[in-house]
Amino acid sequence: MNSRAIRAEAGLDQADTHIVRTRFGIEFDAREGWWPIDGRQGIDVESLRILVTPAMLAGLEATLRFASSKYSWATVSHYGWALKNFQRMCFPAGRISSWRLADFRKYRALLLAEYGHEDYLRHIRSLLVNWHAGGHAGVSDALIASLKEMRLKGVEAGRAVRSMDPDSGPLTPDEFHHLMSGLMEAAETGELSLGDFSLVYLHLCTGRRPIQSASLKCKDVVETLGDPEPGFPNGQPIYMLAVPRAKQRGHSFRETRRGIDLTLGNFQVFCAQRDDVQHAFRELLDGGGWDLQPEDLRSLLGELPLYPSWSSVTEAVELAGEMRQGGQYGKALAALRLDAQGMAWHNTSQSQGKRIIDACASVGVKGRDGQPLKITAARLRHTKGTDLAREGLPSHLIAWLLDHSTSRSADIYVDNLPEHAAEIDRAVSKSPTLQRFAEAFRGTLVDSEEDAIGGSDPEQSRLAYRGKGAATCGHLKQCGLDGGVPHACYTCSHFQPWLDGPHEQFLADLQAERAHLVSELGADSPVAKRRDKLIVAVGNVVQLCAARRVELEAAGGQA
Repeated sequence: MNSRAIRAEAGLDQADTHIVRTRFGIEFDAREGWWPIDGRQGIDVESLRILVTPAMLAGLEATLRFASSKYSWATVSHYGWALKNFQRMCFPAGRISSWRLADFRKYRALLLAEYGHEDYLRHIRSLLVNWHAGGHAGVSDALIASLKEMRLKGVEAGRAVRSMDPDSGPLTPDEFHHLMSGLMEAAETGELSLGDFSLVYLHLCTGRRPIQSASLKCKDVVETLGDPEPGFPNGQPIYMLAVPRAKQRGHSFRETRRGIDLTLGNFQVFCAQRDDVQHAFRELLDGGGWDLQPEDLRSLLGELPLYPSWSSVTEAVELAGEMRQGGQYGKALAALRLDAQGMAWHNTSQSQGKRIIDACASVGVKGRDGQPLKITAARLRHTKGTDLAREGLPSHLIAWLLDHSTSRSADIYVDNLPEHAAEIDRAVSKSPTLQRFAEAFRGTLVDSEEDAIGGSDPEQSRLAYRGKGAATCGHLKQCGLDGGVPHACYTCSHFQPWLDGPHEQFLADLQAERAHLVSELGADSPVAKRRDKLIVAVGNVVQLCAARRVELEAAGGQA
């Protein structure tokens, strides 16, 4: 029986069920044999249909349609690989005809014997949980309950880090230094392109995953201004890279981003890469005879991938050019916008990872064993995590800096280092990574106005919030930032907040303002982030006040 006949028998050709929209905005006809998931990658569904009997096909396809609409290409692909593995091991002579607990018990033993872990079963279990939740026939309540009770052995986490593997573990400080020196020298001599250098530099400095650098757009290279503060009446410049988050279940392409603060030197690297990409795209448009309105051009330039697949970009511009020459200017421009806003012009995580490998290999640096240094994005991520642990950072901060959703995966870096016994507080205070947070509040907490420097002259020194006295200015408000009071004050070294000041109210108002901006502009908006340093500083004051009250109560005083 061929695939079309099997589908007809299973009742899967109704017109109202076959169109699927993925979380990446891609629509496809589920009756086809190939399902594009993100515009760059897809799954061969035809190879999965032949794994099950006609009675099982309806449930399988419905579950895969759901997964394709909600999950990433990687998750759906894992379902496919696991299905093929299960069929090979448990139904070698034919198709999967049922889901039975006895088969899964047998499968566990086979997996452990062949691989030493049960990762394939973990993916099958996830598939069947979705199958059962969708109400499709073939998966019983009892089977799901039994599968959920199984404690499955996964791939050993952190083996390369624990063993400091010379081929896949974190780089030693010397190896890191030699690699960085080699990359810079190759970039200066022109042996390494700006794109390759900036890509590897990004992964060296941040430890991000290839899918994250592949998802970056030119508009993610951000320069803005902070709040007014002494010496900076217009606010200090803030340089940031808004990196799309990865492995966020149920999130669409670039739905959430996390800002990485950059020094001016680092920012200039990514700024140069952005300018290079935008210049090349302009030349491509000029060569095709395009003459866009400034607003349309600006929008396209912002949506360009920071590390584009130029073959895809060129093909799209040529196709749009043919439409334009045929008199379909509006349709041609709409096609360019659609491609630019989606993933069509982005590299895949696999090609991004290979680009990192090739760029590092071209430098020719040798490792601790005298052999050429083997570099992957995962190894650079391990190195970054290990370096953060060496600084003494706790696992939850390492998790945040590596963009983990929980600290579980970051624990390995902390547990692996004997030198981590140093006090975390001292390490955090010396950590350049966290220095701006530690120094957010630079003033002095005082019990009352009478205890403050300049407190005897309240008319000149008193600072208020909503009509209530909050602090004393030790500089008698000579900074000329009256319009920035008290926002500019909490990060000033002359600021002397009072113990009973309305700091908690001010903090709540700032957080409410930020929440409103996030709802209006998105969590990644620089406007929403511009007062993060101030929020941290006010939070520092609130914490210091709480600690001081405890001291006073212990001493028998009044808070």
